[in-house]
Amino acid sequence: MVIRFSFAASALFLALIRVVVADDLAYRKPPKAIVDAINAPPPPAISVSPTHDYAVLMEALAHPSIGELAEPMARLAGLRIDIHTNGPHLLPHNTGFQRIRLSDGSSIAVRLPVGDHKLSAPIWSPDGKQFAFTNTTANSIDLWIADTASGRARQIPGVRINAVIGEPLPGVFGRTRPPIDWLADSRTLLMRLVPAGRGEAAREEQVPKGPHVQQSAGHCGEDSVDSQQRQDNETNRGICRAGLIGR
Repeated sequence: MVIRFSFAASALFLALIRVVVADDLAYRKPPKAIVDAINAPPPPAISVSPTHDYAVLMEALAHPSIGELAEPMARLAGLRIDIHTNGPHLLPHNTGFQRIRLSDGSSIAVRLPVGDHKLSAPIWSPDGKQFAFTNTTANSIDLWIADTASGRARQIPGVRINAVIGEPLPGVFGRTRPPIDWLADSRTLLMRLVPAGRGEAAREEQVPKGPHVQQSAGHCGEDSVDSQQRQDNETNRGICRAGLIGR
């Protein structure tokens, strides 16, 4: 009797699970204390000027948002390209800068407009009097210049950086910096830009309401990684069919 009851209860439990579809599931969060611990900001990184009199502390977030993870991307020659910003998909970024004078340790925040920021690392001019950086928005990668002594920063209007292929950061695997270089006069920048007049990619709502749930009922399922690219792969189909026949 106990065995029959357990079997019936298990069957009912599995039947209830089948009724739940992915659209009905929303992301759930743990208690606030756990969320705060996981999202605690990492220690700031530092960038020292070429003249070794100033430095910039780079503040960052611990994890990207669901919206950032869901942004569409194009795959080309091993690259994952954000089709809206013309830069790498899911590129790590900074949220703010603190300028430090190394002689006395005094610091000021680099002044930026109110709002969220996705900043690159500073790119110092040869004389160390200013540094360039980028700020990634929803549709572009903008160029900014900051004065080292005052901490004032300004956006260069009409400039959209093409950062699809950046320059590798020494000693940091998989990280790049924008393709921006100062010339020896500390007044001129060399960079790659998005062609003027080029149209924008279509934007659709990409942020999912909940996790993507898949159910296996004895049939071939999607590959969780790049399933769209693999759906026409006859080798994978053959392996899947062989697995089903062997059951």
